Amino acid sequence: LTLFPTDYHSNWQWSEPIRHAAAMILDDLPKQLRPIVQVVPDWFEPKRLGLVFEAKVGGGSLLVCSVNLRDNLQQRPVARQLKHSLLAYMTSENFKPGIEVNMEAIQSLFRELSSMQKLGAMVMGTDSFETGYDGVKAMDDIPSTLWHTQWSGQQPGHPHEIRIDLGKVMQLKALTYLPRQDGNQNGWIKGYALYLTENQDQWGEPVAKGEFEKTSVLKTVELPEPLKAQYIRFVATSGFGNDVYTSASEISVIIE
Repeated sequence: LTLFPTDYHSNWQWSEPIRHAAAMILDDLPKQLRPIVQVVPDWFEPKRLGLVFEAKVGGGSLLVCSVNLRDNLQQRPVARQLKHSLLAYMTSENFKPGIEVNMEAIQSLFRELSSMQKLGAMVMGTDSFETGYDGVKAMDDIPSTLWHTQWSGQQPGHPHEIRIDLGKVMQLKALTYLPRQDGNQNGWIKGYALYLTENQDQWGEPVAKGEFEKTSVLKTVELPEPLKAQYIRFVATSGFGNDVYTSASEISVIIE
């Protein structure tokens, strides 16, 4: 990280890369291995987590990074600089990992991409999230995980929103929303508004809005007609009763 100015802890410049990252669970790697960038877990699930680590693998040297350093780098100068720093390190004489890891352990870190990730989609941001319940959890094809707005400290009320970049312009027919599936109804969306655009600086009026029934089944927001868009803004305008939260187990799209 010589070319990526940082303290020993995260501060402002890490906020953008972290929004486009998924922490790796390193419990099955050798105990001596210390990540270059380590994530501090919460007390509910005290795992060894990392965003960047290095190791000797199969007679060579490997650096693994789970921050998205590929997409939209023209609009992401911080991610671009982090990538530059890591590549410069890997081509230097200092890149000499000391801990050996077998290939099977490396392969165990990977899983199948979610349906939205296969499209090239990524979460641009949310108005609010609780630590460990960020917007990425709503696009991982794992119904047991969820995006949930903040409940510790501040508890902001509606409206809540999640913004998604599909990576390219697509012809959309509908959006689907799966409420949380753990038996808890906190955050179930009642009123909603859906915005689509090809230019993230010009959202215009919602292309669909309405109310969902109070059930845990998959909801579908049908468009009046197929529309071209790259950016999605899904807004929860209200919850049920006095609920100030919003949660989502999965959010996906149906394309033509």
